[in-house]
Amino acid sequence: MERLAQLPIAEGSQASEARRLAVQFAKALGFTETQAGNVAIVTVEAANNLAKHARSGEILLSTFKSSLNILAIDRGPGMDVELCLRDGYSTVGTPGTGLGAIKRLSDQFDAYSTPAGSVISVRMGQGIQHAGWAQAPMKGETACGDAWSLIERDGAYWIMMADGLGHGEFAAAASEQAVRVFESSRLDSPDAVINEIHGGMRSTRGAAVAVAEIRGNAIRYCGLGNIATAILSGGRSSQMVSQPGTAGLQARKTSQFTYSWSAGSILVMHSDGLQTQWNLDRYPAILRHSPSTIAGLLYRDFSRGRDDVSVLVVRR
Repeated sequence: MERLAQLPIAEGSQASEARRLAVQFAKALGFTETQAGNVAIVTVEAANNLAKHARSGEILLSTFKSSLNILAIDRGPGMDVELCLRDGYSTVGTPGTGLGAIKRLSDQFDAYSTPAGSVISVRMGQGIQHAGWAQAPMKGETACGDAWSLIERDGAYWIMMADGLGHGEFAAAASEQAVRVFESSRLDSPDAVINEIHGGMRSTRGAAVAVAEIRGNAIRYCGLGNIATAILSGGRSSQMVSQPGTAGLQARKTSQFTYSWSAGSILVMHSDGLQTQWNLDRYPAILRHSPSTIAGLLYRDFSRGRDDVSVLVVRR
């Protein structure tokens, strides 16, 4: 079972709770004591930076397979990333080693900043290289009603996301069942997998589900309900087609669609906790950044704020 947590950071005292949860997640993944110690340092430094420098900061922690994803997100005032990575540079009289230490101790690191705010993405542990995500439960809930999975098999990426009806524990149970069916599937085709998931969710409250297979220069896709998926390529965004229905409750004959997957393409899949009318055009050079950074920025600026939210980004 994957783990996630969303922690608002407004003062330094909140860094200890972020550290505690991050280390707990790391140990659940089987990290060594040294690795868990690095996770503790990275999380505390990220949280302290938010408390000292940022407006409306938060830490998102989440696991997938053998990786721990740490996102430090804020809404201003921004920073000069290159300057802040230099040891000794500080705007508040601190030793100025925080961001550099985060980068040195991370297995993957990226940072994006404008005056509107910053997103720092960190991956601890070895795992998927070309995908990143941001995920959080609805405010007031501890369980997230969304779930997703990614499988690499025979030269292809298979991606699935589920959004359980409603929110809370029963929605989470529905989406987790979708993950179990997906991960045990033969993965014949996206529409066949959707039908397997539909049949395997009869005992749950149901979920919106989407499945994509990325292979070579093409994506095969089948969606049921309100999971939204788009391909960004050549400065254009192309929305994939999902059909009405709810896996586990009601599904008409499913249809599968094929889309082009060219060099430099990026796939964005998200639950309806994210606005459908998001646009990355006003963020200079954001598509050059890591999938996790892109996911974190979409979460920050386009979350509806009244539902669970999951964003998965895959780069060719």
